Amino acid sequence: MEIISTTNFHATRIFHTVEAGSVITDSAELTKKLTLLRNSGYAGPYEFDGMGIEGKNSEFHAALGLSVLLYISDILSNRELQSERYK
Repeated sequence: MEIISTTNFHATRIFHTVEAGSVITDSAELTKKLTLLRNSGYAGPYEFDGMGIEGKNSEFHAALGLSVLLYISDILSNRELQSERYK
């Protein structure tokens, strides 16, 4: 059985990169299919295997995610305090 999980990195999330998300799986076969989809079906020089999208983040998005990650402990602590106030 294949295991699949998804994440959302939109700006409204606790950890974000402004946009994007990810798919995580333990299946090598599914990883290959997802990689082809993410890279517009590109399978090598002069070779395409189906259709896909251009689904890659920029360096800006990665840098923003790394900068948010520096403060994730504080963000989670603050979120816990806010949750306790609502309770």
